[in-house]
Amino acid sequence: MWAAAAIILIACLTNDLHGCLLDFHADGSYDHGVVYYVLVAFAVCLTLSSLVILARKCQLSLCRRQMYIPAILCGIGFVMLIIYNVCDGAPIISGIKLFNIQEVYVLIFLGFWEGCIIIGLLPSNTDYDALFHLSHTCAEISSHDGKIRFVSASRTDFSVMDSPDIVRKSQSITGGAIAWTEDRSTINALSQELSEANDRIEEENDLIAESNRIEAEYTRYETLNRLYDLIADHCRDQAERLENVLSDETAFEEDIVLYLILGTYVKRSANLMLLANSSLLLPLDELCYALRETFECISISGIDCILEKAPGKKSPSELVIAAHDLFEAAVEAVYGKCSIIVASAAPNSGTVIRIETDAPLSWDDIPEKLRIPALSLTVTDEESCLTLGGDIIG
Repeated sequence: MWAAAAIILIACLTNDLHGCLLDFHADGSYDHGVVYYVLVAFAVCLTLSSLVILARKCQLSLCRRQMYIPAILCGIGFVMLIIYNVCDGAPIISGIKLFNIQEVYVLIFLGFWEGCIIIGLLPSNTDYDALFHLSHTCAEISSHDGKIRFVSASRTDFSVMDSPDIVRKSQSITGGAIAWTEDRSTINALSQELSEANDRIEEENDLIAESNRIEAEYTRYETLNRLYDLIADHCRDQAERLENVLSDETAFEEDIVLYLILGTYVKRSANLMLLANSSLLLPLDELCYALRETFECISISGIDCILEKAPGKKSPSELVIAAHDLFEAAVEAVYGKCSIIVASAAPNSGTVIRIETDAPLSWDDIPEKLRIPALSLTVTDEESCLTLGGDIIG
């Protein structure tokens, strides 16, 4: 048997020289040679003869009567081996290969010895109590009547356990029950560390959120302060004139309408600049509200005021503010000299405002910052006309 096994082994290892075990082709496929079938026959015969020898030499009648168990387990592997060789490979169902040839040989080998263990031909349950005793598990096994049958060397007295890190567990098993303990000190320590880490993270998140809130609030206040400074600088001349006249009650009462016009301009300019801070386009209705309020003040002095508007139109916020500044400059220039003022918001495409009055106007009446290409001034013997926009910005 040793000589036969050695010859077959040498024939397998030298397949590259003779190709009698597996004959490989250029496309990667291969055919089985004579040595392959000799090898399979040798393995099958060796397994079957081993089973027969075990059965003949067995002195236990019970084991001998159950020899069919290892024979069946080996037979399953033999059937798979036959299928593999007849079908020239393992069957494939739904694209899945059912088994590999290596698994067949393993099944035959394991089926043979496992079958012998199952029928008791090979002893396999000796000294289990010693293995259990020497294990690191802290446990004990008891019978149905409560008597302890097996104890591990590391078992502690369950009745005196008072540590929160030690957890006692039990489970029913065949013939009795098993009880054991689990040391959760490491898990509890990690849980405590995680809890403390989570608390620190929550505190840090709260601090970060508060810091972000304060920073956002600071940014908002800084933006508002910057905007208020721009508003104050924009209306500085009118505000200073109001401040000077408010200290002189007599002067204020003598020309109260003019100072009402100045106060209205300061209020409405601030309103338009606040709106422009959040939008690039402003409805011309907002400009009309400012003009109307100024006209209400002017009409007190007996000057006829006419406001014309085209609803629903929008214009760039810079032009709307410039139109209001232009209107204020024109009003201040002709106040007390005219009998009528006509203001038209968006009278045609591209035009933001048109101001007409029967008093003369000149470029000197218009602040330098408003003298832009989109501004035009027309003066005749009967009227003056200021226009912002038109074809230049259309």
